[in-house]
Amino acid sequence: MGHVTIYDPKSQSIIVHGGSKLSVWFKDVHIHPVDSDHLHQNSWSRVEYSGESPMVAYHSGSYIGGEIIVFGGVKGRECSNQIYVYNIATNNWYKPR
Repeated sequence: MGHVTIYDPKSQSIIVHGGSKLSVWFKDVHIHPVDSDHLHQNSWSRVEYSGESPMVAYHSGSYIGGEIIVFGGVKGRECSNQIYVYNIATNNWYKPR
């Protein structure tokens, strides 16, 4: 719960990041194609990425130009005001300067 879900029109996929369950916090990325061949299949895949992914839940995310911009979130009782960017084409996380 508390994850970010984004639709990527280039790959016709749903991408999910982060979240938490029973006080365990996640920073992983999962992808599910939603084209006509995969729409009704349970074909989630965990993405291998580089860079530093934020380990947060209840964060916000926006898709802009092939990247997911992630802002804020919480981990335990800590709130974040950090911005992270995930480049879908390169599977790379980075912090903007």
